[in-house]
Amino acid sequence: MGSPKNILLAIETSRAFGRGVIRGISRYALEQGNWSLLFQDRGMLEQPQSWLKKWKGDGIIARSALPETWRFLRSLKIPLVELLGDDEEVFGEIVLDNDRIGQMAAEHFAERNFPHYAFFSPENWWWSVHRKNGFVAAVEQLNRECIIYGNTKSKKHSSIYSLPNISEIVSDRVIGWLKQLPKPVGLFVVSDLHAVYVLEACKRAGLAVPEEIAVLGMDNDVFFCQTSSPQLSSVDPNTPLMGYEAARRLDCLMNGRTVTKERQYIPPSFVATRQSTDIVAVNDPLVGRVLAHIRENATSIVSVYHLASYFNVSTRTLERRFKDAANRSPEEELIRIRLERAKTLLRNTKLSVLEIAAMSGFADPSYFSRSFRQNCKSTPHQYRKEHTLGDLDDTTPSFH
Repeated sequence: MGSPKNILLAIETSRAFGRGVIRGISRYALEQGNWSLLFQDRGMLEQPQSWLKKWKGDGIIARSALPETWRFLRSLKIPLVELLGDDEEVFGEIVLDNDRIGQMAAEHFAERNFPHYAFFSPENWWWSVHRKNGFVAAVEQLNRECIIYGNTKSKKHSSIYSLPNISEIVSDRVIGWLKQLPKPVGLFVVSDLHAVYVLEACKRAGLAVPEEIAVLGMDNDVFFCQTSSPQLSSVDPNTPLMGYEAARRLDCLMNGRTVTKERQYIPPSFVATRQSTDIVAVNDPLVGRVLAHIRENATSIVSVYHLASYFNVSTRTLERRFKDAANRSPEEELIRIRLERAKTLLRNTKLSVLEIAAMSGFADPSYFSRSFRQNCKSTPHQYRKEHTLGDLDDTTPSFH
């Protein structure tokens, strides 16, 4: 194992994002066997305490929201891996793939057949600009237009991070903007806490969520997402992988090994669908009822023929109206809903693939595997492996 390594985590523990990063670092630390992690219970905008000037450690992993924090940590002359920064003076080395996050958000709304798209961020932080750019580019690929809140012409990045301010979001300006959006619209909001405040603004504006405005956040912070009303859908940023790769990079620096990449991008994991986007936007009342029925009964529907019989229409009529309204067939929607359930079970349970196939409504395991590979671009086993890094069970590294 070698001599013990003392590692400082200058990462906020006040939010699920920072705690997710720490889980990934913990996994790497467990694999090493000789890492001892030191962290302070701190918020995003708090600076490390001055006693660290006398700390004799081996490495630091940090998320520096303020330049002065980064300067202080750099002055300690200890191997350092930065996860945030301002992208100018402070250059993040392991960062989220924010362009891909925006693209995933657009794909989420496209799957739900939304004709209109919008993006909300009160500031042009460098990472929010990338989320916006990824979202806009994906929307343009759909031959749609994206409506952006605020100053769309400004190219200057905001270098100083600030916490969301409810009075600035639940305001006459934002409420007016929400009312003017074409409906129904898929609205991607830069973070979960911002999105929670946008949901409140929608209530003040008298706008129905998700029927008129479907709201999607980013962070998959369960505390915010599950306590909001309606519950908030969110892009999961894969923070455990971010922490694991940061720890791997720090290990290389501490041992004098070459770091091959100047910057490493961590792709988002998935979209956690909750009430705020759990709808498919259609104008046909029959198709709307069928979609709701599929969503509630996807695991027990035998065939499209039985589905058509339930609604007292012919299979041909149902398929035609479904294709016209939702831009896909009833069978494709049924498979999509079943696969979403399967992915949830793969991420959150230890059930076998055979059990998950049956619980998701696939009578034939081979058909389940083919459908999963065709639609998700990986096998069920690969998907589970890629999305369970943060599960640490009951094991934990040494903390002090």
